[in-house]
Formats: sequence, structure tokens, C-alpha cells
Amino acid sequence: MAVAPFLVAAPLGSRPLKRAAWLLAFVVIGALLKNLTMIVACTLAAVITLRPLQVLALLALVVPIALSQDLDYFMARLDFSQDNQNLSSLVFLQGWQLMDESLTATHYIGRGFQQLGLVDSDVSASQLIYALIQDGLNLLDGGFTLAKLVCELGATGIVLALVLLRITWRAVKTLRFAMASPRAAARIPAARVFAAAILVGYLIELLVRGVGYFSPSGLLMVASLWIWYRTRAAAVASPHTRPTARLVGSVATKSL
Repeated sequence: MAVAPFLVAAPLGSRPLKRAAWLLAFVVIGALLKNLTMIVACTLAAVITLRPLQVLALLALVVPIALSQDLDYFMARLDFSQDNQNLSSLVFLQGWQLMDESLTATHYIGRGFQQLGLVDSDVSASQLIYALIQDGLNLLDGGFTLAKLVCELGATGIVLALVLLRITWRAVKTLRFAMASPRAAARIPAARVFAAAILVGYLIELLVRGVGYFSPSGLLMVASLWIWYRTRAAAVASPHTRPTARLVGSVATKSL
């Protein structure tokens, strides 16, 4: 979750071969650590920062190597059926079931802020998790932030999520525009590009694996929304603006 914005932002100032090498390195790290979330983040970054032919070339390199390895762990995490006993996939399935249960039980009003997990749930994924480990998992955070948002705020949470996704889509278009050429990148403030990368990176926490609202990624996302709108008027920079690619690293360093 922490590395996702940097996976999106860092390759923007590099040539295509360097971009692919950067992402491939983190795919290898994700495979060695058996971290599917890392691989999802790399996939997201590749779709945004690479051209379609480059993505296909990267797949042509990665897929044969992946097929020669033992993929049972990753395949188990991608199995969302009730027969699967992988805790990670069950937690993800539980998040969707909790949303359906909460919306139905509260008539789309929601359970209330920070109330998820404080009320007993009888969704099938929760029952299976308890049967496996004699305890509940991720009932307070829902497994991913969208689940927590919708369960607690109901229809309001759905609207907020849709608004955030719309802003994120605009951030994706900004990143694609900045990637087109150094001249295009020079027209966009570096802070806006890095804010766009953080917004896109937050998709991992929103849709895949989250720990609640008050996380470092959530704080960065809120700050990025402020920067995103503060720099809207300066999206078309002056001719003397330095290329965005040169400034992304300095903005990231100052943010840290």
C-alpha cells in the first residue's frame, strides 16, 4: 500500500525500458514475498505508465516465467468461492458480503461511523473464517476501505466512493498526459502529478486491502485531494516550468 504511489510516479521520468525494469523488479519482489497486493500495485502502475505494446511485451516476458513456477498460493488467493479456505480471499469475500448485509439491514443508511464490527454479523464468509481459526478477521476494517465506507455510511458512502473514483479517473488521465512527452509533462506542476499518483495508488487500499480510514495512505490521499484542487488553475504551467519528471523525486523527498 505504501509503495503503490511511488510505483506509479517514479517511472514517469524514465525511458520505456527503465519503466519496465522498475516495475519488473517489484513484480519479482512481490513474487518472492508472496505478496499479491504488491503484484496488483505493479499491474496498476504498468497499465498507467506503459503503452499497450509495452504492457504486452512485459506480459510476454513475465507470463512464461510465472507459468514455470508454483502458483498455488496466488491461485488460492484469487479463488473467491465458498469452498476456498484461504483466509485472504475469504476476508475479501467477507467485505462484499458485509456491504450487502449492512445496506439491507439498515435500508441504505449505514451502521454509523466506526461501528463496523461492533454488531454481530452472520455472513457466510465470517462463519467460515471463525470455523477455520476460531476468531473473526477484519470485521472492524472490512478488509478494504470501500467495504468499511459503505457498511458504515450506506448510500452516502457509495456516493463518496463514486466521487473519489471520478477524481481518480481524472488523475489517471493527468498521469497519462504527463507521460506522453517531456513537453507535456512540463505543462503540469510536479506537485499535481505526485498528488495524482497518490490518488491512483490509494485504489489499492480502497478496493483491494485496507486498514481503515486513519492510515498513512488515507492521510496522504486527503492531502493529495487538497493539492489536486489547489493546483487545478496551474495545470497549464508557464514555458519556464521545469519538466515534471525532474521534480517528482524532489516532491517525494520533501513529502517523506
